[in-house]
Amino acid sequence: MSLFLGILYYYDPTAFMSSYNSYNTTSNPAYFRHFTHFMHHYTFVESVSGCPVNLYNMFTCSVDKELLFKQSWYKTFYKNFTNFSNNTLPALEDFNNTVIGNTVLKSMLDPLNNWTNIAPCIVGMYNLYENYMRVHSTEITARWAKITGRDTTILSSWDNYFIAIDTPKLSSTYILSVITPDYAEIDEITVFVDTALNTLYVTSMQWDSTAYFENYTEPQSSATTYHWNFGDGTSSTEINPIHTFPKYDSIYIVCLTATNSCNSYTFCDTVRVDSMHQGMYNKVQKPIKLFTNQNSANLQSQVTIPPDKEFIKLTNYPNPFDNSTSIDYEIWQSYSNAELRITNVLGQQIIIQKLVKPVDKINIDGSALHDGLYYYSIFIDGAIKQTKSMSVTH
Repeated sequence: MSLFLGILYYYDPTAFMSSYNSYNTTSNPAYFRHFTHFMHHYTFVESVSGCPVNLYNMFTCSVDKELLFKQSWYKTFYKNFTNFSNNTLPALEDFNNTVIGNTVLKSMLDPLNNWTNIAPCIVGMYNLYENYMRVHSTEITARWAKITGRDTTILSSWDNYFIAIDTPKLSSTYILSVITPDYAEIDEITVFVDTALNTLYVTSMQWDSTAYFENYTEPQSSATTYHWNFGDGTSSTEINPIHTFPKYDSIYIVCLTATNSCNSYTFCDTVRVDSMHQGMYNKVQKPIKLFTNQNSANLQSQVTIPPDKEFIKLTNYPNPFDNSTSIDYEIWQSYSNAELRITNVLGQQIIIQKLVKPVDKINIDGSALHDGLYYYSIFIDGAIKQTKSMSVTH
């Protein structure tokens, strides 16, 4: 809306303001408040179909909108325009002056059109816009949501705006949901905010000579890459790897390096793999059995539980996700049978996975799931123990 009107104003500021004032007879500063909604409505296409040049096609296909959106001044222009505090539309004059002084933008806009071609479209455009406001103004809605880590925030101050302005301190995903009488559309964009990383890991569990490593690097971001050096000649790029060391009663220096666009940050610690399975924690407690099923004897049967451990730990990353996500779980209690079950919002079971290890990760193929909300749960001996939610957005 702001860009489209700015371009019309650029072609002839005087003629544009004359037509605008002839319709905005009440000098309403928010006259164009729902013009973006109108541009998403079929009546907008109709309003320009009889013009010497199709303004709809010009704006949607010919104008390099990304070139304008990426201008350093555009954010200020958009914010000033959408304040709707001055009926003389001073933000459009700022737009015009800035474009005039930019040879790249002028060379893009000047060949596309001129006011002589645009003028026959203006009356019909205004008439249909005012009819839209009388009849259809509530038919189109737009909502913004912001996802940062595991927190979701509804940006209610940008309800019914098609561009939102925000300054995230951490990498965040922004989701725009548009509902019209003809279609529904969900668009998302992720803004990555890189900063110095605080690299940290802990060894969460040992069974046999296998250890589960939990990555506590902050801040979390899908733009961060990880490299593990296990000190035994092997490495991994997983976020939370499960690694089997070559022998018991040995000490290894394990280093985690986290890298983003700022730098690489490394944290190293000593890991002792001991045949008594008590080398992973600073405090030793009496072990408990994780398995009562004798068929699981080939797995680690005893682990040391630190005092602050939860009995069930369940999480997935990334969330929301598109192609895939990884569900990480830990089970700190005795059991005979454990399952991971995934259901949709109707309670229909989508996936049932038997869990053969007390600590592991399960990769979920997002391409096999429809967009929407899903629940994943840990069942221990037939009883549900913990449930989390995850979202699929293609």
